[in-house]
Amino acid sequence: MNSLRESLASIPSAISSFVYENQINPQTVSSPSSLSGDDSSEKSHTIPAALIKEQWQIVLGLDACLPELKTAEDKCKALILTSEECSEERKWLVRHLVELRYRIKELEEIINDPNESFSETKVILGHHFTVQPTHLPTAKQHCDHCTGIIWSVVQASYVCTDCEFIVHHKCAPNIIRICAHVITTERKYPIDEICPEIGLAAQDYKCAECQANFDFKKMWTEPRLCDYSGLYYCPTCHWNSVSIIPARVIHNWDFSSHKKLSVIKKIREDLTFMRKYLCECRVATEKKLLEGQIGNRRHLIQTPDVYSISDLVQAESGLLIEFLNRVYDAFEKHIRSCEICSGKGYICEICSNNEVIYPFDDGSVSCEKCLTIYHRICWTRHMQKCPRCARVEERKSKTNDAELTPTTPTEDIKNDPTTELN
Repeated sequence: MNSLRESLASIPSAISSFVYENQINPQTVSSPSSLSGDDSSEKSHTIPAALIKEQWQIVLGLDACLPELKTAEDKCKALILTSEECSEERKWLVRHLVELRYRIKELEEIINDPNESFSETKVILGHHFTVQPTHLPTAKQHCDHCTGIIWSVVQASYVCTDCEFIVHHKCAPNIIRICAHVITTERKYPIDEICPEIGLAAQDYKCAECQANFDFKKMWTEPRLCDYSGLYYCPTCHWNSVSIIPARVIHNWDFSSHKKLSVIKKIREDLTFMRKYLCECRVATEKKLLEGQIGNRRHLIQTPDVYSISDLVQAESGLLIEFLNRVYDAFEKHIRSCEICSGKGYICEICSNNEVIYPFDDGSVSCEKCLTIYHRICWTRHMQKCPRCARVEERKSKTNDAELTPTTPTEDIKNDPTTELN
């Protein structure tokens, strides 16, 4: 069921074609009711009034029956057709339609199989809330809405399974923060400008999230600046928490060569070669070796040039090298011991040694044209000339010479199978 929701979660982005790329528009911030299309900003999160109504929250509640969900699905599809194309409203409606269909599919499976477990999920503003178990907390937990302490022994609370947003049971219907997982998954790239200059005037002197007024006459309310988005928030929405800013990492990065980063790049290049072996190996697929070792960080073995912010942080602390080394050892152990993978190894044609070599070996090198693997020492001694490519070129030249060589009429008659010679 989780895979179903993950596959459905990608539908809103594909249908609405909503890409968060452009800079903020003052009219978008100051007007909560404005709709945003392709040229809108990621700071505008206008939710259509139809989805804020209590009836929609009840439909996605735990007590909704199948006919109610079917009716809500039809209404939601009708609203999508009447909404403006590529608008913020349509984006939210499509997302809501996905949640409705997910819940319908879940109920249908329960009806067909009574033993199927029902996931008690409460959907609000993209959050998928589940009830936190009652236990003695190891550390204090604060509600991300009211900032109050959550006493888990006596108070019920919800936690979002996607962004780990925690709220009291009583605060859940009143939250105004959209799930961070929804925003990040629908954004093509992070904000690449260091603290964009927006200004309080563009926000109409209101908090960018809860729309609370910044009153400087009667009572002082500190506007807190978000260094990532450049927007101002009230103390209730902005807790002065610190985090790594992607734009500062990108623009202030030190481009001088470092041994640590060179080692990481070499390991990732080797893992890229290993992935090709494992993807074609039946044994590795049955054991789910790739999923078990790399998890959701498949980009680390798909290309050596893509890094997430978390990868850069772990590269600085040394955790990334440790992780890559563990993955490398597991992959190498399987490839060398597996009959299928080891059968795809190479024998150096230059020295004719029976040792099986692989593209990820330190002492091997591959031809850029035919990708044949040789010992690095043999390759250097052979003046970096590939024997296989030489044979191919020689064969092509002989074929071309044979095609260009003129033949006599007698030879043409002899070569003609339809001609009978006496």
